[in-house]
Amino acid sequence: MFARESDIIDQLYEMRDELVPNLAIVEPGLRKAISKVADISSLSEGEAFRNYTKYVLYHGTKFEKTQLVRNVALKLTLHDRKIKIQNERNN
Repeated sequence: MFARESDIIDQLYEMRDELVPNLAIVEPGLRKAISKVADISSLSEGEAFRNYTKYVLYHGTKFEKTQLVRNVALKLTLHDRKIKIQNERNN
């Protein structure tokens, strides 16, 4: 049973607020990209992050996608074609 990349991207986009819950601790390169989006579009940092995440997941370069994934603060698993957040008790 295989999961399609487009389905995984859609699921990651839906969970975007959970993936990086604290923008203050993201790496400097990602923070700079989010700030740039916020400045250009006059959005709050949170809204800029949501827009930037959508762009990266659907149209970003491999580098941008890697940068985003490096900052995910959760352990994710794939089960029955669905992404699940693995909590501490499920180790």
